[in-house]
Amino acid sequence: MLFLLPMLALVLIASGGVWRYGYLQHLQQLSQRGMAEVALVLDGLASELQRYRDKAVLLAEHPALTPLARGAGRTARADALLLTAADRTGAAAIYFVAPDGQVLAGSHDTPPHDLQKTDYFQRATNGALGAGHGTDPESGRRLFMFAAPSFDATGKIQAVMLVEADAENIEIGWRGGPTAILLLDDSNRIFMSNRSELLGWTHPPGEASLVHGDGREVQFRQSDIGPHEIWHLDLGPYLPGTALRLTRTRPHIGMTGEALVDTAPARQIAWLQAGAVGTALLLLGTLLHVVQERRRTLARANADLEKRVAERTTTLTRTNEALRREIHERQEAEAALKRAQADLVQAGKLSALGQLSAGISHELNQPLMAIQQFTTNARAFRDRGEPGKTAENLGSIEDMAQRMSRIIRNLRAFVRNENEPMSRVDIVRVINAALELTEAKLRQEGGDSAVDTPAIPGSGPRRRGAA
Repeated sequence: MLFLLPMLALVLIASGGVWRYGYLQHLQQLSQRGMAEVALVLDGLASELQRYRDKAVLLAEHPALTPLARGAGRTARADALLLTAADRTGAAAIYFVAPDGQVLAGSHDTPPHDLQKTDYFQRATNGALGAGHGTDPESGRRLFMFAAPSFDATGKIQAVMLVEADAENIEIGWRGGPTAILLLDDSNRIFMSNRSELLGWTHPPGEASLVHGDGREVQFRQSDIGPHEIWHLDLGPYLPGTALRLTRTRPHIGMTGEALVDTAPARQIAWLQAGAVGTALLLLGTLLHVVQERRRTLARANADLEKRVAERTTTLTRTNEALRREIHERQEAEAALKRAQADLVQAGKLSALGQLSAGISHELNQPLMAIQQFTTNARAFRDRGEPGKTAENLGSIEDMAQRMSRIIRNLRAFVRNENEPMSRVDIVRVINAALELTEAKLRQEGGDSAVDTPAIPGSGPRRRGAA
């Protein structure tokens, strides 16, 4: 919500700015096009009116008409001449009138009323070109009138050539166009228009209203957008509800052109542009919101993951420390077990040594007694002078000493748990040593042993048994 409200505000502001800019740009285009249409209508009207004015000037000096001003009566030939000229130019009527208002010749039988009271006729009688416009009270036709003076040989005004042009014939060419064109005269009355329902209406200057010919006033709303004036109307299906009012003045024809250009296309394009920008901004904002939410979600997931990793790391660290302590304890226990096992083995050895001590003592006493006997015999044989017997007894003493040395060495190695270095071993000697250590125990227990050894010089089958 904190992101949504600013984003919507930004979209509305940006869309409003785009709408206003686009609306002003297209209003400017409509203004240029409308001004071009108004200028085209005014230029066309000026060209048409100039044609009727020129026709009045040319016919004023026509040789078939000037004798009428000098007292000749009205002739059918002169009327036919004016009728032909009216048909060719599209004029409503053409009259050759004396300065006192008498019609000397005409294309139609109905003469204009109160000519002497009109400004354009008085101007022509004064020697200048006169022009005016108005509505025929009898026929209701809207007419443009042009009066050209006709001079005699002395330069005096002898007659006035009057040409009347029907405004309806002129505006036929630009009726039904998409833009409502209004031509207002000096009294701000709509004299010509391609919207016939507005003819005769008056637009008071500076007021947001139109006044019907019968005096009925129609109010409307007026607004300004930039340099443009906008009218909000409700005057029927042939006039835009919201119109851009454009004005262009042509003083030389006494008309002010106004155009009411429908602003609906400009609004539609502006709305389309604003909608496109708003949609793009909404999509961009939505995308940014989704990306931001995804980043937040990923950040939260990452934080949760880091927290879980930290917790798991702490747990694993504690577990590793416990495992290290357990391994250390197990290693110490194994070391203690090995020491205990070694102590037990040593104790077993010592126990076995205690059990064997009696037999070992007997084994050691027996060679000692034999050595003592052989020593006595060797001394006796020496005294007798029998060196051979003496040497034999000394050899037996040496054997007994070696026997005792082996018994003592084996006993020391057994007690101390010593390891002999790896070397070649005489297995017969090992067996004989073992028999010597156990011979006393075997005799004590009434046992017997027999070993067959290979034929080695100085050795042979030995048998140990009870004495």
